[in-house]
Amino acid sequence: MRISINTLVMSIFLFSATSLAKETIVASVSPGFPDGLHAKYFQFLADELNQNIRIKPLPLARRVKELEKGDVDIIIFGKDDNPALVALMPAYTAVTEMLFVSADDRDKIANTKQLKAAIIGLSQGANSYSMFEKEDYSNKVRVKSLSQKIQLLERKRIDGFFHTALSTNQVLTERKLSDAIMPSRWQPTSLKSSSHFIISKKSHLFAHKDELEKVIEKAKREGKFKQIRSQYYQRKK
Repeated sequence: MRISINTLVMSIFLFSATSLAKETIVASVSPGFPDGLHAKYFQFLADELNQNIRIKPLPLARRVKELEKGDVDIIIFGKDDNPALVALMPAYTAVTEMLFVSADDRDKIANTKQLKAAIIGLSQGANSYSMFEKEDYSNKVRVKSLSQKIQLLERKRIDGFFHTALSTNQVLTERKLSDAIMPSRWQPTSLKSSSHFIISKKSHLFAHKDELEKVIEKAKREGKFKQIRSQYYQRKK
């Protein structure tokens, strides 16, 4: 019996030592989805690298700042020219942003001129935000989360908001708001972009860049990201 107990104690010690020896990936996601789809993707990558994972919920602008400083290792974002950051290739999926409005106002915004005059909720860093930055859109409202956008629209503080179609439709369905808030019939020129895993050059993940890109390429080729997404939404039903 003593041998069995000693063996058990040694096994626990070795397991704990191995776990502690693993590096930890600090990944950041939206505060509204601390255990959402992006968190599942990050867990998948951590498992493939045999590393631990810690999820740090932050608004988008803070996510980028923390990533630049190296306090966050990885986020999901669109590719840009920030020299402090690296977009892992290939992109894991395509993302489409859409203009969402109240159901009664689906035809209220029917062209670019009316869009300029409307009060629109935007997330800093998103493609739609960049579009407004390039034009004289004085009525943009910077909003930190999808939940805030929905609340502002329900209270008629804004005329509409831009957000990724997939996540917005899912949240509206969960909150039973699909009949109250929906895509505007008119949409501006397509706001499609590629969504990447973005790492910091200050992160320990930078040394694993080639390995990570091979994992992403293989997972995309084998449909792993689609499988994770499908399983996630099936559990949400």
